[in-house]
Amino acid sequence: MAESVARSGDKPPELDENAVRAWLIAHPEFFDRHPDVLEEADLQHESGHATSLIERQVEWLRAKNARLEARLSQLTDTAQDNEVRARKVMKVAQLLSTIPDFLPPEYARELSQLQAQAPAMGWPFVKRRM
Repeated sequence: MAESVARSGDKPPELDENAVRAWLIAHPEFFDRHPDVLEEADLQHESGHATSLIERQVEWLRAKNARLEARLSQLTDTAQDNEVRARKVMKVAQLLSTIPDFLPPEYARELSQLQAQAPAMGWPFVKRRM
């Protein structure tokens, strides 16, 4: 095809960046068959010139990992905050269940059922809480 383009005098079609990207993703073995491309490539890198796509991929993966670790830390903190809030709500519910006239009858019934279904706590547990 290159010869027919050269013979006819037509310009070869310009390559679209997205088409090259898609083709490389679809054909990862390209760099295995053509390692010289990586050796000759002049890739810009924050620390200067780099000649390894693996280096770039590792840098990107490390940045992604750092973002995910930060998000996990945020989620863990939120979960711990929620546990503290849940314990406080449970204490308020337990207190309210001891004052049945304070709540509407349907709420008082639900709270008393929940209290009746709660597992029994032994004396050592109660003593620690006193």
